[in-house]
Amino acid sequence: MTAEEFRRSRQRLMEKCGKTNPQDLQWQPTVKSIRKEANEIIPKPELLMERVMAAIRHIKFCDAETDMQLATRDPNSDEPVPIRFFKNCKETDAVIQDQLQHIRNGCLSDPPNISMHHENPKTKAHFCWRGNSSTESDHHGLGQLTGSHIGVGLCDHKASACFEMLNK
Repeated sequence: MTAEEFRRSRQRLMEKCGKTNPQDLQWQPTVKSIRKEANEIIPKPELLMERVMAAIRHIKFCDAETDMQLATRDPNSDEPVPIRFFKNCKETDAVIQDQLQHIRNGCLSDPPNISMHHENPKTKAHFCWRGNSSTESDHHGLGQLTGSHIGVGLCDHKASACFEMLNK
């Protein structure tokens, strides 16, 4: 999350509790509550790839340590058997490579200049489009694009017809 989003989420939590001046307060929102309140984004493919690769390297390192523990383990030991995170097979590596290709292609990143969050006007709560059903998200997006002068059903029908023509 960006520093700006962190500050905005912190301020929103304080306003919910009726607190406005951070210097006069004894109560401060926790980092956990701020992160829960924040509008998270999925970064651009380059940064996401860097973060995912760091996690995979760490997990593979831990799996290598687990393999060493298993190899040097006393057969009569009563300690629990250590468990690997990833299965030790070619299929696992193939799945990882497939998912990394999706990251490189930008399939998992948020689209640039498009907000993935919306605010409920009544409750002022923020929600992420990624968590909703695709139909609900599509209809809301179509409604935002077309306004009130064309119905979502007609817009959906026209878009579907266009996609069908493009696929021929």
